[in-house]
Amino acid sequence: MERKSATKRNTIFPISHSLKNTANWLLSRSVGHPEDAIRQRIGKILDELDVEYELSYRSPFATGPCDIYLPRRRIIIETKALGMADTPEKPSPTTKDESPRQQLERYVRAEIHYELASIPASKQSDRAWLGIVTDGQVWHLWKYPHETDAVGLLLVSDYRPSNEKSLIDFVRSHVEIKPEGKLWIPSNPRDIFERFQRKLSEIYEHLPSGIARRTKTKKELWLEMLRTSSMAPDTEVAEHRLFVSHSFLVALARGVINVLVQREVPNPQAVLESGFVAWIVDSKVGCQWAEELFNEIYKYEWRLRPGDVLRPLYEHFVDPRDRKGFGEFYTPDWLAELMVSDLCDDQWCDRVIDAAVLAMAQQKQLKNVGVLDPTCGSGTFLYHAALKILKSKKMTSLAMSDRSTVVCMLVNGIDVHPVAVEFARATLLRALPIEPPRHQTALRIHQGDALMIHDVPDSSSLFRPLNGEIQITTPKGREVLIPRNFVDRTSFVEDLRRLVLSATNREDLPIDLKHYGSPTDQNALLECHKQLTGVILNEGNSVWTWFIHNITGPYRLAETKIDRIVANPPWVKLADIQVEVRKRSLERFAQHESISLWAGGKQAPHFDIAQLFIKRCRALYMSNPDEDPGTWLVKKSAIRSGNWELFRDWHQSILRQTLDLEKVQPFGGGDARRSCVLFETRKSKLSKCKSSEITAYIRKGRKPHPSDKLQDILDKLLITKTPAPIPVRPSAYIDRIEGLRFRQGAIITPKVLTVTSQATSVSESTCLITTEKSMQKPWNVLNPVQGVVPKRWLKNLLASKGMLPFVRSPHEFYWAIIPTDSSNSIDKTAVDTNEMWKEMEQIYQDYKPKGLNSPSNLISLIDFHSALSVQLHQTGTKKNMVVYPASGDIMRAYRTKPTEAIIDSTLYWFAAPTANEAAYLTSILNAPSLNNAFVESRTSGRDFHLNPWRCVPIQRFDAENLNHVALAKLTVKSEKLIVRWIANLNVTERKLGQVGLSKRIRKLLTDEGIFDEINNHVRKILPDQSR
Repeated sequence: MERKSATKRNTIFPISHSLKNTANWLLSRSVGHPEDAIRQRIGKILDELDVEYELSYRSPFATGPCDIYLPRRRIIIETKALGMADTPEKPSPTTKDESPRQQLERYVRAEIHYELASIPASKQSDRAWLGIVTDGQVWHLWKYPHETDAVGLLLVSDYRPSNEKSLIDFVRSHVEIKPEGKLWIPSNPRDIFERFQRKLSEIYEHLPSGIARRTKTKKELWLEMLRTSSMAPDTEVAEHRLFVSHSFLVALARGVINVLVQREVPNPQAVLESGFVAWIVDSKVGCQWAEELFNEIYKYEWRLRPGDVLRPLYEHFVDPRDRKGFGEFYTPDWLAELMVSDLCDDQWCDRVIDAAVLAMAQQKQLKNVGVLDPTCGSGTFLYHAALKILKSKKMTSLAMSDRSTVVCMLVNGIDVHPVAVEFARATLLRALPIEPPRHQTALRIHQGDALMIHDVPDSSSLFRPLNGEIQITTPKGREVLIPRNFVDRTSFVEDLRRLVLSATNREDLPIDLKHYGSPTDQNALLECHKQLTGVILNEGNSVWTWFIHNITGPYRLAETKIDRIVANPPWVKLADIQVEVRKRSLERFAQHESISLWAGGKQAPHFDIAQLFIKRCRALYMSNPDEDPGTWLVKKSAIRSGNWELFRDWHQSILRQTLDLEKVQPFGGGDARRSCVLFETRKSKLSKCKSSEITAYIRKGRKPHPSDKLQDILDKLLITKTPAPIPVRPSAYIDRIEGLRFRQGAIITPKVLTVTSQATSVSESTCLITTEKSMQKPWNVLNPVQGVVPKRWLKNLLASKGMLPFVRSPHEFYWAIIPTDSSNSIDKTAVDTNEMWKEMEQIYQDYKPKGLNSPSNLISLIDFHSALSVQLHQTGTKKNMVVYPASGDIMRAYRTKPTEAIIDSTLYWFAAPTANEAAYLTSILNAPSLNNAFVESRTSGRDFHLNPWRCVPIQRFDAENLNHVALAKLTVKSEKLIVRWIANLNVTERKLGQVGLSKRIRKLLTDEGIFDEINNHVRKILPDQSR
């Protein structure tokens, strides 16, 4: 039968050369070949057969990833290393004594469970499942009915293909069946939708004048939402770019929501008629665009794809410059799942489900229970909270519609970001088995300011709660007062829609609303209706239901309360907030007696607004703020940084444990690498370690990917007691008379006025130069300046990017433009004697910061605090300079001569009296065993500054100390080795940047044993600091 089938298939499906090679590879391997290679090759066969599949797929209900899953064919393949599939019933020591068949059955049952819990019975197929165990050379197949606790029926046992053709035909005979349902949306679907954003940008740029005028109000209200959380773009270009990106993403999210709800292509007008995105359907071309977008969305299955698939779209389509400025670091799936599963434990789930079911039966509003993410972003925490609740045994007895309703009653979100909220709604709907009976109005996800700081005077806000009503000021200055009792009604969302509709149509207030509440309430609502009618007549409709509903959401949630909070509040310093009025409002709020977190002084620019979210949200939304648990993901600076000190003083009464995530790096590199989790009112159940400070490590392999599931990394994750802090003592390089003799370099910035890499000789004493482009605002809008300057003005420039361990980078050669006279002193008359400097001075005056402390001219800037003059006066001396970075993740240093370069403000330097002392310090600073001490010395972010000398007791160089002398010699040895290595770099290596070259140099010194020698000597002189 097999040969007959194969012959028939071969006439319509010739076997390609690559397919035959893949089959040959599987059949010719020897015993012990790794499982992953086999899994990849079987995947290649499926690719050739044009069968979609998922590698290492994990169902939300599974306890591990299955190797290969064919979702629309209900086939799961468990692959094994060669020789390990011969007896599928035999337990394997590598899988905790679970046999390959038991492992397969666990995956099949988990996916059946997921489908039964996620899809209404009327929408489910009765197609049986196929389970396969194979090592590529031997195949076993079982058939499973689509039912709970399905038991497999053996179909094929110990099939061993004799050649490539029989293997391919066998696979084809089982996988080439008609797929059911739609294609699953990819886990990162950005390539599918990229063209739609480009097209929408073109539509916006060519809006007819009438539509452009109507769009203005919508855009103003969109901007108000961003201003409320300091997210307003600071240039017209950024505003245009962001408005189009946000409009596109909201349209996308609403399309997904409607496909999930209606399971048919939605009508563009009905979906996009409300909110700031309504401008899209104001024109025919916009309606056509939306229709094409929704047709594309409809092609895919969105509910069954696990994880937050919308987050990658936001991260891709919103410019990284905008996301960084807003402090947006979206939580990886595995970390969100970890935090939610710990906070929303089984006992809590059972209790709150009972409360929700009772409230539902009594038709009462649920109060004092539930979980809230007050900065919900795209809804990652909400998604995992929903899944956690749905997995409870308490839910199994409920109808699917009731399960959805219960989740919507218990899962709450707030975010000021207009796109994030739409994404969060779509993400939460994806977690529900079916749409809740009250449709989208059942979702308790609100757009608004979770801090609710409107009681503090803030002229930038259009929203302000008063005693008897809520005041909204329109972009054109009109006021609408909404009665608070109206907002408190359980039917508020529907009543609001009817209120706005009647105002839009210039009709009387609906009769039931006329007679609601007391006579005072009735008169207030009639006046509100009158005000709203005038606003819509003069400023247009389509946004008011959306705007009022969202902006009053936090107020309504503060009335009903919850008993769990999980969040990743925005990582924004006060200095990063561009809207000045908003910045001052937050500053006043931090000083308010109910908050009292403002330290002021030097800490003021570094004040992190995440502190405000933690303290304010506990007070506003928690049923019992002193006892209800909360879990917060914040910067690691919350543990020790000076700008969090007042917060820690308040927080210590409820903080029970911190989890340090620096070693895991859930957000990648840079400042975001340092993060931690704060557990309030109770310790985490993640670890048996009950220390108040715990740290997570990765045991082996790669660091987690954002889309990884918690179960994928649990075996890799080690959580232990945090090591005791490294002892802090000042260095001997600080003394009472001379103080700290390390200096920060000069401010050679902005590049467009101070730096060049292009110089052409004009005469014996002058040259033609072109300055470099600046990347920092506001200088980034300027074009490079060209002109003639004296050659003596060009000084070799050394910045952090140009410095490697022990040596200078072979790249990154620039000149600083420093007006100096014949004695190498700064020439303050340059503005009168040189045309190019005169031009650059004028540019500086036009663009310089307006603060009182801003340097008055360009020379004063580059010689701020005489940082440049001091260096110029070192020229010609016999001293040796030790240089290290002002900030970074790993300390590095090298020594140089004062004549070699001007050192900029990204570096610190010290003029050592002898070459040996400079060499000794260079070894100390590069020592791997001291890096932890240097890192712990930082008091904010990534900044080393002078902290290593204040916290690490580095001894003064002693020519009689053998360890000191040995360290000096090891610097010389390292320098020579690295110089030879750099000379032999290949073309690819020469293109590496500072980080890449530094990594290779450290590996070189490790392989050569030099770092071991340095560490051995360092441990003898600094035993307590070496780790």
